[in-house]
Amino acid sequence: KLIVHHDGSVQWIPRVIEKSMCDIGANDFPFDEQHCFLKYGSWSLRANELQLDAKEEADMSEFHLHTEWEVIGNSVKNQQTKYECCEEMFE
Repeated sequence: KLIVHHDGSVQWIPRVIEKSMCDIGANDFPFDEQHCFLKYGSWSLRANELQLDAKEEADMSEFHLHTEWEVIGNSVKNQQTKYECCEEMFE
């Protein structure tokens, strides 16, 4: 994606494929329960320019299964934020 600014400068923001990991505590192994929070947003598009599609659950189709533990649930939430720099909301 390219953004052309009013002064003629051009900013290139490449697309990415996200791979995420979370720290895991194993104090009560094998009875631990982990909570992993991931936050995604845009630094270049405002909420009226971007629509993140929040389904009821995350797409786990490419999730790599593990023999020692299992995912027992997940959730997704859209949230808009207003920053001091800008009048518009960001998603």
